[in-house]
Amino acid sequence: IRSRVVEVRGSENVNVERCHFNRCYNYGVNSAYSFNTRVAACKFEDMSLSSTNSFCIRCSGKDYYVADNELRNFGSCGIAVGTWWKADKRTEETGIVENNELYYTPSYMADWLSHSTMDTGAIYIYTQNDDVTVRHNFIHDYNGACDNNGIYCDDGAYNFQIYGNLIVNTPNSYSIDSRYTPNIEKSQESKTAIVNVNNRIFDNVVDGPIRFEGREGSDNGCRLGT
Repeated sequence: IRSRVVEVRGSENVNVERCHFNRCYNYGVNSAYSFNTRVAACKFEDMSLSSTNSFCIRCSGKDYYVADNELRNFGSCGIAVGTWWKADKRTEETGIVENNELYYTPSYMADWLSHSTMDTGAIYIYTQNDDVTVRHNFIHDYNGACDNNGIYCDDGAYNFQIYGNLIVNTPNSYSIDSRYTPNIEKSQESKTAIVNVNNRIFDNVVDGPIRFEGREGSDNGCRLGT
């Protein structure tokens, strides 16, 4: 399938469970400004074959739940949540991402350059969030063209907590990356006046570096696992 497989927009109580997505070129599940979207116990295999900025699972909205999925061999990103800083936030952004496994097989890892993009993460958090939790996920053997992080909190993401995750062998960038981007607060294109506030990163087990940059004077706190 070369289009998005499951598209959910402005809907309530959509449940995608125990499904197998295999060799799809675009998104597996894309849920936007919806309520109570659930993606659970699914398998995503050899996804994002178009080598574009697409995801196995993309959720924005209120009270989404992404859990117990296996994501094996994907291109740009496995799971993405939140609202982009240039987009209108049409609902509250709240949800949980937990107990998922995201990885490349040895043959896919060896040939990462032919199917990867850059500047992304196995789990990706967009800027605008109200209360997002990413916990107890297993990310391993993930690589790409450049700056491919285990968990990437991009463009000043705020109002998240990341804890209890196991992240190993993400060799070209950070295990967890939360970078400070004050230029977004000043941009006329920005839909948010704040960045990098109310974030927690703690009790994760990683074998690579963590970057955690907070806004000066913010309520950020950080405890790092070993």
